[in-house]
Amino acid sequence: MIFNSFYSFKTTILDAHRDMIILCDQFKVNVSILVRKDEENGREKV
Repeated sequence: MIFNSFYSFKTTILDAHRDMIILCDQFKVNVSILVRKDEENGREKV
């Protein structure tokens, strides 16, 4: 029983970790898109 709860606890941490990685990847993509837009706007302004 203790082993079962520990196992589910571990998988929960791994799932949360994976979610964090996915969120970070999405965040990086969004930031790179914003930066690209800023660079394009900068070129247009110049």
